[in-house]
Amino acid sequence: MIRKLYLHILLFITIVLISNLSIGQIDSSKYEIYNTEYEFNSGIYINISQVKNNNPISTSRIITNVSINDIDFYKIVTSEKNIRYFDLNGIEMEIKSDKVWGYCKNNKVYINWKDDYNLIPIFGSACHFVANETISHNTLNDPFYNGRYSNTSYNNRTTTELRQYILDFKKEIVYDFTWQNVETLLTSDITLYKEFTALKKRRKKQMAFIYLRRYNDNNPIYLPKN
Repeated sequence: MIRKLYLHILLFITIVLISNLSIGQIDSSKYEIYNTEYEFNSGIYINISQVKNNNPISTSRIITNVSINDIDFYKIVTSEKNIRYFDLNGIEMEIKSDKVWGYCKNNKVYINWKDDYNLIPIFGSACHFVANETISHNTLNDPFYNGRYSNTSYNNRTTTELRQYILDFKKEIVYDFTWQNVETLLTSDITLYKEFTALKKRRKKQMAFIYLRRYNDNNPIYLPKN
């Protein structure tokens, strides 16, 4: 009985390993390793899957009065409340602009983040980009200001700060760019992870961007062939 159970467990593990191996195989006739020479098709991305398939909604399928030759075409179209377009079957569709993932213009990918479209200059398994973020501050008013007593109150003010982010292209998650998040990212690359965790905290902060670059070199992404 125990031997039979053992064989079933062994068979299950074998099936899982074979399945993972099949998933990990890339059809080289259809996909190629991404590099800076790769050409992205221009258009709007409803989701990140369209980025991975290099298959955005082209300008010819977007229903708008804005001229496709307008230099601010994407900026104007995405600033509208809704975007209407034809799907691949010619059926008219509509999506709220704030639900759009991003767009590609002149072979450059922009991500919709923090209510704005931000260029992704470093593309790969770990994409890097910057975006403006509005920060709210609550400051305590001086109750004895100008020699007169008043009830304690708070003054709300906002500032705009430029922040760095990481887009985990495979997991489709955006993280703040911190050495802690870089360290978490590196767990899938045991060699780099061991190197990074051996560094002192100050050195990790200094080397985080370098290790992100090295991670992309060691773990390339595959995109449809142009």
